[in-house]
Amino acid sequence: MRRNHSRSLILLLVIVAGVVAGCQDAFVSSGILYQEQDKWGKAEQMFKTAIWRNEENADAHYQLAYTYGYRTEWEHLERGEVDSARIKVAGAHEHYLRAAELKPDKYRFNPEAETEELATPSETGIKILYATMFNKGVSLQKDDPEEAIMYFELAGLADPRGAAGFDASLLVYQLRYNQSYEDDDAVREILTKADMLEIGEDWPDANAKRASLVDFKATMYRTLGQDAMAGRLYESLLESDPENIDLIRNVAATRLNGGDQSGAAALYERALGIAEADPLKAGHGVDVRYGLALAAADARYQAEDYEQCVEVSEKGLTLATSNDQRSQMARNIGWSHYELEQYEDCALAAESVVMDGGYDTVSLDGWNLYRQVLIKLGRIEEASQARDRYNALQDAG
Repeated sequence: MRRNHSRSLILLLVIVAGVVAGCQDAFVSSGILYQEQDKWGKAEQMFKTAIWRNEENADAHYQLAYTYGYRTEWEHLERGEVDSARIKVAGAHEHYLRAAELKPDKYRFNPEAETEELATPSETGIKILYATMFNKGVSLQKDDPEEAIMYFELAGLADPRGAAGFDASLLVYQLRYNQSYEDDDAVREILTKADMLEIGEDWPDANAKRASLVDFKATMYRTLGQDAMAGRLYESLLESDPENIDLIRNVAATRLNGGDQSGAAALYERALGIAEADPLKAGHGVDVRYGLALAAADARYQAEDYEQCVEVSEKGLTLATSNDQRSQMARNIGWSHYELEQYEDCALAAESVVMDGGYDTVSLDGWNLYRQVLIKLGRIEEASQARDRYNALQDAG
């Protein structure tokens, strides 16, 4: 398989070299012949000699870059020579760019292409080497994170520019964090490196990358016990992307951790409103909307905002798709009415849960609520029966 793969690439190289170099440089021509013979070490020496003789030999720079990439993948990494692989990958990037700089009409931009997004062949060489390393890292993330880190680092060397370099570096830092999150000093070191990552305003997915970075940094701040700092990161990001439901939920979670239950509830309700306004949008499905309603109701209850808890729980009841979900919302309504001393309304909510045909007739919480509200209403015999039912369920559980 390797031989067939390499022969195809060699044929392409020979064609490109013949057209571009015109076989005018003996060392470049010799290097290409060595590639054809699968003697990549000797090919490398030929291209280096050509560059030593003439530093502005674009053809030699291009062929050396390609040779570096090949030797990285098929020689150094197969032999476990990681340091050599790093040197060669970084060298490939440098020489691809140098070839494009010296002979842009051939190596940077294809005059027949419609846009520079189709730049070739140096840009293509960089992207292929990057993708090879990056995709290998992705395949190893789960089973061998240390090996994955090495490949992501190599990807970052293959193309450290812009979004490509950002993606590779962020994955390295995330995997490093997963390995060392119990070591505060290691987490601080990773956080320092993450702070140095930059995101271009003109990147098509700049907001998504910014959100990923902020989420990662906030996770590390929480690990270090700095929840307030995590919250400030999310808040600042939310200002530039106010309709992002995931961000809103993250900010709400940090407010909850900081003891601001009302503030968290308001954010969950805001996210619910955004999702309700466009329910067909990806990520705004009924399960998401129900989850936002439940989170808002729980936060309102914790904040003792009982009237608001009833309101959002009733909304959640319309979004529920199972009896378990309906039971949860009905019990939120019931307990809120109980705290407001609205005992008749509380009893109705509890009955919708525990009576025959109710949402969850074996709910311990439902029977506990029903027992307590019956006492408040002076319905002592029914309260005793509810207590017996509650005790029997507790014993059975």
